[in-house]
Formats: sequence, C-alpha cells, structure tokens
Amino acid sequence: MKNAETCQNTASADKRGGEQGSHDWRMLPVALCVWAAVLSSHVVFALLTGQQNSKASAGQSKSKSGSSSNAQSLLGTMTNRLSGGLSIEALSQAAVLVLLFAGLAVLLALSRRWFGENEKSAKTNQAPDNNKVWQVLHTFRGNRKIWVIVLALSALAAFIASMSADVMAYHDPAMALAREGDSTVEASIGLDSPVTAASSWQADCQANAHLSNIGHDGIWQASGSRIVLYANKPVCGRLSDGQTIRTSGTLQAARYGMRPIWLTIDDDSQTREVDRAPPAKRLVDSMQRSFFSVTEGLSDQGRVLVPGLTIGLLGQDFMGASTSKREPVNATFATLLEMHFKDSGIMHLMAVSGGHFALIGSLIRSGCARFLLPRQIVAILTVLAYSALASAMYPSDSVMRALIMGFFAASAMFIGRRPQAISALSWTVIFVLLVNPAMARSYGFALSCASVLGIVLCAKPLAERLSALLPTLLADGMSVTIAAQLFTLPIQVLMTPTLPLLSVPANLIVAPFVDFSTLSGLAGLVFASSMPHFAFVLVWLSSCGTSVMQWCADTIGGSQSATMPWAGGVGGALMVVACEIGAVLMFEALSGMAKKHDKEDSVAGSNGYLVQLRSKGTIWFKETEQMFERLWKPD
Repeated sequence: MKNAETCQNTASADKRGGEQGSHDWRMLPVALCVWAAVLSSHVVFALLTGQQNSKASAGQSKSKSGSSSNAQSLLGTMTNRLSGGLSIEALSQAAVLVLLFAGLAVLLALSRRWFGENEKSAKTNQAPDNNKVWQVLHTFRGNRKIWVIVLALSALAAFIASMSADVMAYHDPAMALAREGDSTVEASIGLDSPVTAASSWQADCQANAHLSNIGHDGIWQASGSRIVLYANKPVCGRLSDGQTIRTSGTLQAARYGMRPIWLTIDDDSQTREVDRAPPAKRLVDSMQRSFFSVTEGLSDQGRVLVPGLTIGLLGQDFMGASTSKREPVNATFATLLEMHFKDSGIMHLMAVSGGHFALIGSLIRSGCARFLLPRQIVAILTVLAYSALASAMYPSDSVMRALIMGFFAASAMFIGRRPQAISALSWTVIFVLLVNPAMARSYGFALSCASVLGIVLCAKPLAERLSALLPTLLADGMSVTIAAQLFTLPIQVLMTPTLPLLSVPANLIVAPFVDFSTLSGLAGLVFASSMPHFAFVLVWLSSCGTSVMQWCADTIGGSQSATMPWAGGVGGALMVVACEIGAVLMFEALSGMAKKHDKEDSVAGSNGYLVQLRSKGTIWFKETEQMFERLWKPD
C-alpha cells in the first residue's frame, strides 16, 4: 500500500513539474534571455562604435576651431545618437528587445510552478529515496535562486559571444575598407547560395558569399566577412553554389540587408575558378536546373509559384540558361502576383519552413511503422531525409531553423524521449544565437521561431474555444492561422507598416492544396534529371494547386480592403501587442459570460448561447459550401 501511494505521488509530481510533451517550456526563458542579451549587445556595440566615430569627427573639428568643450561634445554626441543617429535596424532591434523582455517577464510571472509550487510539492510528494537524481532535478526546478543564476549566466554568455563576434567583424580588413568608402579590391570568394536575380539595379545577379582573402593596394589580408556578391550576365552563368572564385571588383558597405558588405564584380575583371563546388553541391545544382527546365512548360503562374512552393525560389528569380524557346515570365505579372500574395497574407507559402520537414517526417514515420522498424532506425532515416531536403532547398534562415529543430526532435526519438516542440525550439534558438549572433537580427529567423511558438502554445486552446462556435474542421484551420499571426504580427509590422486583414480566410482557402502541391513539386524535383516527362506531369499537378493559390491571392490581395495601413517601427509593434492583449482579454471575458449564460440556460432546460451560435455557424458553413458548388458547377 505504501509503495502504491509513493508511486502515485511520484506520478503526480512528474505531471506537475516534469515533462509535459510539447508544452515543456523550461528552456523557453533561457532562450528569451539569450536572444535579449544578443540584441542588447548589438545595440550597445552600435552605440559605442557610433560614439567613437562621432568623437573622432568632433576631435578633428575641434582641432580646426578649438571652440567646443568635452562635456558639450559628449552630450551632443549622445543626444545625436539617441535622437536620430540610430539606424532603422538598431531601432528594430530595440523594439524586439522590449518585446522579448516583456515576454520573459510574463512567463516568469505566470510560471509559479518553477519558483514556489515545486518546493511545496517536493516536501509533500517526495520521490523514492533511491532516486536521488530526480530529487536534485526536482529541487532545481523549484529553486528561484538557481533559476535566476541560470538565466543570468545564459545572458552573460550570449552577451560575451555576441560582443566578441561584433568586435571581430568590426576589425575585419574588409569592414575597415567598407567604412572608408567604395574601394577596388581583389578577393578570393566562396559562394554560399545559388545565383539569383539581383535585387539591386547595379547588377544582373547576386549570391550570398564569404571572403577568404582580400587584396588592396598590393597588400593581401585574410578576411572572413559575409558579403553579397553582385555580377552581370557574362559572369552569372559561370557562378554556382559552393565554388570558390578569385576576381576583382568594387567593395562597399551594404545599404540594406543582413550582410554588411556588397562586392560588385567589374565587367572587365578576370574571374577564374579556384576550387570547384563539392560533389553534393554540384548534384543539387544539376537537379535544380533540370527542375526549372521542366517548369518552363507550365503556365506563367506555374513557372513562378511551383518553384517557390517547392524549393523557396520564385521562378522569375532563377538565373540559368533556359532550354525552351519561351519568353521569360513577364516581370509585371510576377511582381503583381508577389504583391498580391503579400497583401493576402499567404506569402509564407513561398518560403520553405517547417511544413516541408513535417511532411517528409510524417512520410518517414509512416513507412517505418509499416515495416516495424526500431526507433533508432527511424531517427537516423529522419535525419538523413532532413539533411537531403535542406540541401535541395534554397538556403534561408527558416530552413536552418526547421533543420536544427528537426535534428533535436530526431535525437529525442533516438534515445526514447518524447519529442517536445517548445524545448526543441528553445535549444535551437540558443544554439543558433551562440554560434552566429547575427541571426538575432534576422527577420526570417524571428518570424519562423515566432510562428512555431504561437502554433504550439495557442493553436490547441484556440481550437477548443472556436469549436464551441464553429465546425471542428473550420475551427482547427482558423486556430493555426490565428495563433501564428498573434506572434508574428508585431515582427511583420517592423518590416511593413500594414496589417493583412484577410489573411485568415486566405489561409483557410489554400490550406487543402498546400500539402498536395508541395509533395508533387518535391517529387518533380527528384525526377527532373532522370525522367523529365514524368517530372512534368508531377509539376503540372502541383501547378493545379498553385492556380488556386493564385486565384485566392488575386481575389483577396487584389482588393483594396486586403490591408490596412498601420504605424511602423517600434511604436507600431507595441501598438499591435497592446491590441492583441486587449483582444485576448475581451475574448476571455465574452467566453466567461457565454459559459455563465449556458449554465443558466441548462438549469432552465433550454439550449445554451454557445450551442445556438455553433448551430448557426454550421448552417452558414454548409450554405457557403453549397454556394461555391453552384458557382463552380458547369452550366
């Protein structure tokens, strides 16, 4: 009897303080602290370097005029930096920093089980005496001082790592030349991405790259700066992902983007290949070129959207020799289609993220379950499939997030632990930011992490509440979109000061076609090199799904009511957060009132308010479905 009671107490303690599936968020405060510390380091470094440059300029002016005091110079410098000297990027970092600290404070305030409740449960519901490790961990989670120390050490480590990376990048020879202005240099460059159409008017194509060596005025120095490489068409065709080249061009500070330096290859420069791309890179490049050749036979929307949905690169951005005699995609059509996708709130479909990995992982698990393979084999096959998928996609921050998070989930499967989405996401953020602190300023990485966090935390509770008003299928679809929007909207406002008003119905319309079109496109990518005719059938099937997406984007995104102007920058993001908090509180208040009304109606023997609303929603859903059937029914 005593042993049974002890086991029951242990199980209850495990339920309260132990793992809770996808909602094990013990590492989430650490991840938020790390992100906040990295952003703080970037802001502090920007202030220090800006103040240093301003002091140098003030010193030169003082040597000429001799009329400024040190106190006035310092005060003027700090006022200038704080009032208008900071760039938009630094202000955005500050906004995200404020949001992170606010989220951290809310988490720590709400998670009382980390601080106080576990101490009481550890006294009343103790684990067996022979399990000393569990007792230590149980006490650790309930000790406020230990948690504060862990958060402080995590923030300190992230701050030091970020500051060290900023100092090294600041003193890199390429960065020093870029700060002096445009310079003509010779350089050894390694390409980190496929070549795409340039986003700037100064060149025809561009690619992400890194410098190995740089020569200026006959002096060669080692460099590790990340750059954006620009070139014109005679050179574009000779560039490929993974190769190393030596060339000459113009080095300048970047005017926008994550990478701090631009290097434009001169038209008369002698560009030669130093090292070929690795065999895996050459294989992927061949597959992608064959895939784009196959999509040339599709309609214009298929030529644009199928590659975007499949590998994250829109058709008009591909730079390669066309094997067909068709004209390139009309630039006006492609630009208008992309704008409609953005305005309708479904542009995320054209960026490879967790959806691709979730589909592949589900197929792997289903196939392995059929053959009763052990979990270790399933985990290894999942890692291999994720690696192959990521290498075939256009490299992006969201792909990297999904890949690393998938590795953490597969590792948990390998050792026999339950996959925990929030824990895997938290460890992914910590690992990425400590290795590459510059990722803290990436909008793509922030949007990807925020959407995953929102879906895991809020999708299920929202679905339970909406199911009281709407059919279950509709409630589930709306909950995922709303949950992702709640967490990503403040970041979107920092990028574009508009609100997508119709993103929820747009996502509901295209949701049934996304998985089918994605799998068809991926199959077409696999067979494009060996069986081009079969691959064309597959990509045509994928284009049938993207045609629905085009119709949705043109219908919703093309209307004037698709978006609403909003305040941009820090103020706009904080306003969005305030409005979301108010909407959640109002929704909870109305939900409480409806439940109270239902209790009163149940006592009286009549149908409750929520039951009536659900019935009306079901009728509306069925009538809408019948209306679309009549519209699509041929005469």
